[in-house]
Amino acid sequence: TGNREYTAHFEKQEYSLTYTLNGGLADPENPSKYSVESADITLNNPTRTGYTFAGWTGTDVLTPTMIVTIPHGSTGHRSFLANYNPITYNINYCFC
Repeated sequence: TGNREYTAHFEKQEYSLTYTLNGGLADPENPSKYSVESADITLNNPTRTGYTFAGWTGTDVLTPTMIVTIPHGSTGHRSFLANYNPITYNINYCFC
């Protein structure tokens, strides 16, 4: 009987960010983790020799998108796939 007092303790949950780069090179500025308290995160695009970056697909991004931002207050693990287009070159011959 009697009054009781309880104190709740919370730990900040961290979520993972994973990238499938398909032969590309990651931008080291892209984080591997975030939390609900993180500021907005805009992904930097990867590079791949002989290709142009065509956009990210993945969590909540169904069609290739060049700029992906994870807003402050977001939760959940996320994964992203890098999409590329091959660079094509024209070769001109001169039979002079």
